[in-house]
Amino acid sequence: MNIQIEFETGAAQWPNDIAIVHRGKRIRYGELDAAVKVLIAEFHRLGIEPGDKIGLLFPNGPEHIAATLAILGLGAVVVFLSPLSSAAEIAALAEEVALDAICFAERFGGYLSSCPGSATGEVNLFNGQDPVAVWQWPCSNEREERRSLVQINAAALRFSSGTTGKAKGIINSHDTILERAKVHFQSPPLKKDDAVLWMQPLGRLPGPLAYLLRGAKLVIGDALDTGMLEQLIRVEGVTHVYTVPLFFRTILNDEFAASGLGRVRYFLSGGTALGQQLADQFSAKFGHEIIEHYGLAETGTVFMNESQDPRKRGSIGLPVRTEVKLVSAAGLCLEGEATGELLVRCAGLFDAYYQPWRLREEILADGWFNTGDVARRDADGYYWIVGRVKEMINVAGVKVFPQDIESILASHDAVEEAVVFAAPNKRFGEVPHAKVKLRPGSNCSRKELLSYTNDRLPVFKSLRGLEFVESIPRTITGKVKRLA
Repeated sequence: MNIQIEFETGAAQWPNDIAIVHRGKRIRYGELDAAVKVLIAEFHRLGIEPGDKIGLLFPNGPEHIAATLAILGLGAVVVFLSPLSSAAEIAALAEEVALDAICFAERFGGYLSSCPGSATGEVNLFNGQDPVAVWQWPCSNEREERRSLVQINAAALRFSSGTTGKAKGIINSHDTILERAKVHFQSPPLKKDDAVLWMQPLGRLPGPLAYLLRGAKLVIGDALDTGMLEQLIRVEGVTHVYTVPLFFRTILNDEFAASGLGRVRYFLSGGTALGQQLADQFSAKFGHEIIEHYGLAETGTVFMNESQDPRKRGSIGLPVRTEVKLVSAAGLCLEGEATGELLVRCAGLFDAYYQPWRLREEILADGWFNTGDVARRDADGYYWIVGRVKEMINVAGVKVFPQDIESILASHDAVEEAVVFAAPNKRFGEVPHAKVKLRPGSNCSRKELLSYTNDRLPVFKSLRGLEFVESIPRTITGKVKRLA
């Protein structure tokens, strides 16, 4: 099974339908399919083989999609590189992963000048909007690894967020990604004539590829650029908005008109927790509930909160095409209303970890994957993330989860964002500390904010330190980094 072949089959049915819209450029399915085949021919010419690891360095745009499909069509493995990374970070990752090549937008050529190897000539796609080139490394001759990747039909290598330590390399196969795509088809329902406004990194597979496999229109937008949003939604007939919490904060702060959201049926949020306060504000102004979903690189989407009940805001919702269970610290399965570690079993689980190489079967226990998250199940069967096991702060034996304190900080009118983490303490072992970013133009003293927070907490969960910062530290994938 191959994702590119699945796309090619669909594109042959809808060659004249619009596949991608980006910055005024409208690309039909037939055009996209032709561009993919041009790149496949170029990769063949360069000697790229099945099992080769190819870095992908592009901004969001049609070239990103075409290059992804071409790499997958060859049976090579795509490794998504962030254009927000520095040249040094890209070089370090390329060396660590032992990339065989990087396919990149010509504008990023300067990022690779310090890397070994050399660039090939450019390939112009879509009227030369963003020329594509390939940077090849000297052959590493890791034949055994190539055979292992081909054997599991590997499609993509991505890294965990690394919020509490070193990121893990996670390998997903074509079969796994296509299995995960079924969730995007069904929750919420996606029809062929729908238009999805996508405002997340395009490397979040299966996301954008799932919509193209369905024959929908993929409208690529920017979560921070709301200037043309109303026109984009109206002209393209957007039915689904798939974005990050930052987008919802932006349109609330920009005083975006409720009428500008047109006939959008679904607003989906992912990447990081939405938070009840933001969901409340969005519903009050725009009259829509935001669908929050939960998933990991190892699992794909596990939960979806499609409830219209305001009391369920902040929940990750109900399981989607998957089995889940909560277990106690002793490993006992918990029934009914309960709080425990969250385990998942489903058809879309990851295929292997990379460096050190470990197949899925070596990690799972009777098919179950331990997410490392602690969740609560309420009386209606809805799940709520309490925190990460590794993030838990142990205050003299009392378990404290940072999210509990962060939600209180976020409820203060002056606070834009906050992160809570463990700090060493001679008496208690460790205690909660916070970094806080205030809203522009807001005034609030450290003492005032500490009092506001601790008045709402039991004494052992009290926030013991707080500093104001210009920005909250984040990982390369945009998630909050909790290391002090």
